[in-house]
Amino acid sequence: MDVDLYIELNQRYLDVDESNLKETASFIANCDIGNFSIGRTIIAQYFIKTFRVRPKKLNIIADLFAQVINTPATYNVKELPIKLLDYCFGYDNESDYKLKIRAFYFIRKLLSKGIYNIDSDILPRLLTNIEWHESCRPYIFNCCCWAPEIDHVRPGFFDKINLDHATDIEHLKDFFTHLEELRADGWSLFFRSIENEEVPGSIADIIMKDDIDSFINLGASNPDFNYNGVLPISFFEHRTMLQRGTHYIQAAAFFGSIQILKFLILKDIPINTKDMFEYITSQYAVCGGSLEAIRLCEQAGASFLGCAQLAIEYFQQDVLGWIYDNQPKKVWNLDMYNRGRIHNASLVGNLAAFLEAIETGDRIDQPMEDALPIILAVKCNSFEIVQYILLQNPEGVDKIIYQHQTLMQVAISYAKDEMIDLLIQMLPNWNHWQGFHKDLNDLYIAIHKRRPSLIMKLAERMHVIDNPTRCYFMNAAIRLGSFYAIRVMAEHPDMFPFNPKDIPENFNTIPELIDLLTEKHIISPERKELPEHAQIGYVYKESPDDYIKEKTGVMPDPFWICSTQRKSAKTVLQYLISSIYMGDPNLEFINYNSIGPLAYIEDSTELDTGAPDDDQQIDNDDDEEEEFFDDYEEEDGDDMVLTPAELAQLLMNLTNHDQEEGDHNDHNNDHHDHNNEIDHNNDDHHDEIDHNHHNDHHDDVNFP
Repeated sequence: MDVDLYIELNQRYLDVDESNLKETASFIANCDIGNFSIGRTIIAQYFIKTFRVRPKKLNIIADLFAQVINTPATYNVKELPIKLLDYCFGYDNESDYKLKIRAFYFIRKLLSKGIYNIDSDILPRLLTNIEWHESCRPYIFNCCCWAPEIDHVRPGFFDKINLDHATDIEHLKDFFTHLEELRADGWSLFFRSIENEEVPGSIADIIMKDDIDSFINLGASNPDFNYNGVLPISFFEHRTMLQRGTHYIQAAAFFGSIQILKFLILKDIPINTKDMFEYITSQYAVCGGSLEAIRLCEQAGASFLGCAQLAIEYFQQDVLGWIYDNQPKKVWNLDMYNRGRIHNASLVGNLAAFLEAIETGDRIDQPMEDALPIILAVKCNSFEIVQYILLQNPEGVDKIIYQHQTLMQVAISYAKDEMIDLLIQMLPNWNHWQGFHKDLNDLYIAIHKRRPSLIMKLAERMHVIDNPTRCYFMNAAIRLGSFYAIRVMAEHPDMFPFNPKDIPENFNTIPELIDLLTEKHIISPERKELPEHAQIGYVYKESPDDYIKEKTGVMPDPFWICSTQRKSAKTVLQYLISSIYMGDPNLEFINYNSIGPLAYIEDSTELDTGAPDDDQQIDNDDDEEEEFFDDYEEEDGDDMVLTPAELAQLLMNLTNHDQEEGDHNDHNNDHHDHNNEIDHNNDDHHDEIDHNHHNDHHDDVNFP
């Protein structure tokens, strides 16, 4: 690995402008790094990373990409557009969703330059991406970036998105607030907003251009003008730093708008003014890279705590040198989360800062809580850092455990396919069967994380066909409800044998599985090979509540049984079908194994090894109905722990109460559900704020 070549390549991207565009394109097209697949991935990834840390260079970076793929090269530069799409539409996780948004904006810019075709290049990947990532927030962001196309091929799609999860994020609130307006004019406003960085004459445009006269006129013409105002948060904002409730003085520092910055300092606007995520003006200046703006902040008495880490994150090497020379070590050695420079460099792939940290005393095996630099680099797809660490210190990597996972399992859980390929290449003797628990091997993690692209790759390396427990993987996929993993494994019955009798009583996607098995001719169209409970689940797939009513004479409300899974009514009813079948029609007894997996309905992130817990906890905060739950509460009054028989009795209590109270109870239920919905929305809102408050300090990463 030529470390100097990686650093020079990265710097060429950062320094590109009109004057050196052709020279930079020629260097990239003939760089030896491109002779390897992982090298071409890094070259494609650098375009996105450069756009994120140099957002004012969007147009020039897009021109550079177009120039590179049309330049005579020593490797196949025509593969770079494919690599870029693989990065954008590949495996997703919440740690890199903000970087992902920059990637979508960048691809939109390349579309306008004719590098991609929307029908052949974008839509097929987009529709697959929608199907695979429906449950995560990055999925909502990604869909909003391609709203016109999705609205065309999937009419009404956005009307079905859970707005409780979307509108509590300021960026998405802006999008959904104007959704009908965007649709009304055929999405032309959407495309204009995507293409234009700022609306001409807007406050952001004035600050970005350092138009001091227009800025002063705003105050002169409006007596109520607030010089310490905040830029509006917009979904269409290209710059990550300006999505934080940014004050005017912070925006001026970020853009290096010296005249406006001086004016606001003279107006006695506090230099340590904080945005909604506690960032101050000096930190904006560091991210923007203007040394003059940084010196102005210093003269005004600004704090520089945490600025060294932001300089690393935004690849501001000159600014980092200034901080080292002008600030005490206690300021630049650790950030506000006690992360060292080597950890921040690992998170963003800043190889130059990584090496500098090592030269000045940081250790390559220096832990941050329980995470080593290589763990952080793997999670955040910092390919060059991972290569460097493995080449320097390959010993003992198989002993690294992070949150009960090996290094390879961390990559499977968080990183992109290319990172797994890199680890496989650099660790050819890796034991994929090892794990914290005997069942938690690499293939099981890939199934749990719903990564069908890795299943065959790992299965072949693990010689699954020679292992007597190979049928376990298909059963594990069924228990986890990993439908795409099931589909991949069904194509290879010799490697992943499956017995239809193994369909569990509680499997919540029985209809989809049975349709798939029928399609693959594993079972007959008559479904005779299926156990009776699976046939019942299939017959009642459209209206499982009818089966409940037929057997009990009442229509139970599953929300009362599993109040923390309000959106999973049909899922809970599917479980109840199996429970009724296995137990007494009057629900006086419910089979233990049927109730056990209630803890794993849909959104759970726990690993299900198949064995039921001794007890199942169901949280309930319903004051309105506390009379029903008092008998089942723990002493602290917080959690309700039910045995199967107690759950059955609880259901009977609830349904009997329905019959006794009649319409009066229906009215109370409506009121109760309304209050619950408000509480649910508020809880989600606060959780998202806490999550963003933690993550937005480091835009593109998800820390342990």
